[in-house]
Amino acid sequence: ATLSVAGLAQTFGGSLAIDGTLTGDGLVEGDTTIGGLHAPGGAAAGTQTFSHDLFYQQTGVSLPKVDWRLEANAAVSSGGTSFDQIVVQNNLFFGVKTDVNMKFDGPGSTVDWNDSYWSQDRSFVMYDVAGTTTGADRLQASTGQAYYDSNHRSLNAIRPDASFGIQERGNKVEVVYYATPEPSTWAMAAGAAGVAGLAGWRRKRRRGIARFSPR
Repeated sequence: ATLSVAGLAQTFGGSLAIDGTLTGDGLVEGDTTIGGLHAPGGAAAGTQTFSHDLFYQQTGVSLPKVDWRLEANAAVSSGGTSFDQIVVQNNLFFGVKTDVNMKFDGPGSTVDWNDSYWSQDRSFVMYDVAGTTTGADRLQASTGQAYYDSNHRSLNAIRPDASFGIQERGNKVEVVYYATPEPSTWAMAAGAAGVAGLAGWRRKRRRGIARFSPR
């Protein structure tokens, strides 16, 4: 089943548990637990607000998932207009692994990977949280996504070094775009190269051919 709160203030006494789909760009009052699909916004990108705590838990066979849309090469401050945003006026809690399915080629989208906008790193506030956030590391970008733009071109075809991820910053959770490989990726590559170099030097030393130049 699908519950849409589009344009409405939905009031629930006590708490609300969703094992189907929660969608729309309205207000949900009362503690909310999502165990199915969370698709904020409506026909276009929008803002969905929770006046109390928001929980992601496994309430059925499947784990919870979140659909998130970006519809323009727009200012990162345009949450609810150019991209979906979830406002939590109390606390946010991820109790289980929660995948985020990112979509950039929806109806009316103008996202274009060839645009210079995508030549630098970007971040978009997906969750704007007034209270505390727990378990944000369990929110992850779904693997195997092609990330098509409005012209149905994949990000990998246009910008093969770019990627998307999720990060927690203060009391916000953001979708992050990396124009080049993440710093941690470079560090791991450099570390691997260093280890490989050291291993090679040790092999040469055992064979008696290591060389050092005097300073």
